[in-house]
Amino acid sequence: MSEEKPAATNEPVAREPMSTRIKNKAQHIVTKVTTRDGWVGDYDFGWLCLPTLPYGGPNQRKLPPFYGLEDDIPLLLAIVCGFQHSLGEFAALMHVNKD
Repeated sequence: MSEEKPAATNEPVAREPMSTRIKNKAQHIVTKVTTRDGWVGDYDFGWLCLPTLPYGGPNQRKLPPFYGLEDDIPLLLAIVCGFQHSLGEFAALMHVNKD
């Protein structure tokens, strides 16, 4: 016996009015830029910037948080990671073999 898949429906999905979506997005941006949580969040920047010492013991460091595709990350983390990414691209560009 094969299971039948439900047929796809072409019914329209209810959406918020454009003005409400613009207000919500503007409020999100203002909150992101003007609050400490928007800039720094709860990310452990020590994990990102400090070296791991070999004699620190097993409980010295914890793993960094995992951010999903649609998650909201702190602005400072996005800036630092973007700068690191641009440095990596620049290094790869300078490393191209010109033979």
